Amino acid sequence: LYLSANGVTPVGLEAIREFYEARQNEQGDDEAKGSQLETLFLGCNRIGNEGAKIVADCLRCDRRLVRLSLASSRIGAEGMRHLSAALAQHARLQVLDLGYMRATMDLGELGNFVEDEGALCLSEYLKSTSSLLSLSVTHNHITQRGMRALVQAVVGENRSLVSLDYVQYGVSLNEITLNELRQALERNREELKRTRPDFDVQSVLVPDHVREIYSVYRTH
Repeated sequence: LYLSANGVTPVGLEAIREFYEARQNEQGDDEAKGSQLETLFLGCNRIGNEGAKIVADCLRCDRRLVRLSLASSRIGAEGMRHLSAALAQHARLQVLDLGYMRATMDLGELGNFVEDEGALCLSEYLKSTSSLLSLSVTHNHITQRGMRALVQAVVGENRSLVSLDYVQYGVSLNEITLNELRQALERNREELKRTRPDFDVQSVLVPDHVREIYSVYRTH
């Protein structure tokens, strides 16, 4: 479901929450119950902290989502707290985009601003997840302190992440930190190749049908 750049606000997100709650309450065997949705793109919308809480509620009702984009959605540290708490209970998400969409300024929108407080929440999630492969936090007003927490989570406990887009306006990681991050991501890539040699990472990060949307709308 691709709803990026559609003027979605928390009012519209209520309909998505109702969808997830209705699917959760369905009767039937466990495999057939619940939402079948694997991809949800909500980037470049006016979601904010209120909307992030609604998305967190959706995640608590879901077991199948693989990709979630909340890029350029005006989400701050408060919203990141709600999202991180819900993500910690989600066992399948592989792609999380909290970064900055290329079309943000053209559409008159704003990026996210999770700052260091939100980055610290996100780092705790990284320590616990065994499913997340790709994370973008580009241009979120994160300073060296927040970036260091994210890097330490990847270097230390995390063994799943293979891609981290981290660039922040006016903030440069020192070469030691960058080397630690590169080595940790490469370690995880090698482990993924060893344990799942037939797994196509690129098809998870950007499936063909999503790539076709990108080529038409050129919003990324």
